[in-house]
Amino acid sequence: MVRLSESEWSAASELAQAEGFTLARWIGAGVRARLVGGAQLGEEELQRIADSSYQLRAIGRNLNQFVRAVNADATEAARMRGQLVADLSERIDAHLDLVRRLIESNIERWKVEVRR
Repeated sequence: MVRLSESEWSAASELAQAEGFTLARWIGAGVRARLVGGAQLGEEELQRIADSSYQLRAIGRNLNQFVRAVNADATEAARMRGQLVADLSERIDAHLDLVRRLIESNIERWKVEVRR
C-alpha cells in the first residue's frame, strides 16, 4: 500500500491521467522503471508506436510494389527508383526518430533524483 497525502494523491492522479495511465498503473510503471531502468509506455506513446508501425507496413507494401515493377519492366522501375528510395528513407528516419523520442521521454519521466 502506498500512503500519500491528499494533495500528493491529487497531483499523482492528475499526472497519471495526463500520461494515459490509471494511478495504480502509473505507480507500478514508476516502480518497474526504477527497478529495470526501462521505459514504461503510456496509452499515448503506445498509440504513436502503433501508428508508426502502420507506416512501416506501408513501406513494406511499397517495396513489394517496387520489386514487382522491377521484375515486370526494368524501365518503369528505373523511373520509380529515385522517388521510392527517397520516400522510404524519409519514412524510416521519421519512424526511428519517433521511437527514439518516445523511449527517451519515458526514461526521463521515471527518473527520480533523491534529495538529501
